[in-house]
Amino acid sequence: PHGTIVGQAQDSAWHRAASHRAKILAMLPNNPQRRNGVICILGIEDGIAIDLHGLLHRFHEVHLFDEDEQKLKAAIQNQHLDDRQRIFHRSFDLTGLPETIAIPASADQTDCEKSVAMLQQHAWPQLGQFDVVVSNSRIPALTNQVASVYSDRPGWAGRLIQTVRERHLELMLNLVAPGGQAFLILDAVSSRSL
Repeated sequence: PHGTIVGQAQDSAWHRAASHRAKILAMLPNNPQRRNGVICILGIEDGIAIDLHGLLHRFHEVHLFDEDEQKLKAAIQNQHLDDRQRIFHRSFDLTGLPETIAIPASADQTDCEKSVAMLQQHAWPQLGQFDVVVSNSRIPALTNQVASVYSDRPGWAGRLIQTVRERHLELMLNLVAPGGQAFLILDAVSSRSL
């Protein structure tokens, strides 16, 4: 067994995700002469898709961002990492949806466009810039989140999903330092969730 994931079910999931972790690590830059780079991971999910040990061998700092603070802490703990000088984590809403967007029962298309405009103007938190930015299957997860909240208003959901996608890509580009790289990781999913 890998020995870094607690519990038999988690250990099994860790082993099943081994090839996925290896593929992600293989596509990222690996320059042994320059181990002072900084990487940012958007979305840690359950922590088994990203090899944090492997990232620490390639990068001076690893920054993890997710909506769920507990998932961030668990991913670090489950991989038995305690390198507080090199691993940083922060939770924030990766959809970019301000909490002020609400749909009144009498809302019409004008209200939808106002909500989209509000979403487009919503400022991201200041996170810094990174040599490498990885979005770990976040777009389908984020758009599914929006679709479930606005399922009773498909017109709104479609427009907001499109805007959330655009905003997520904008976030990635804003996080990439000049000369850096961005990687968008997507699982095979239905085109409806993209």
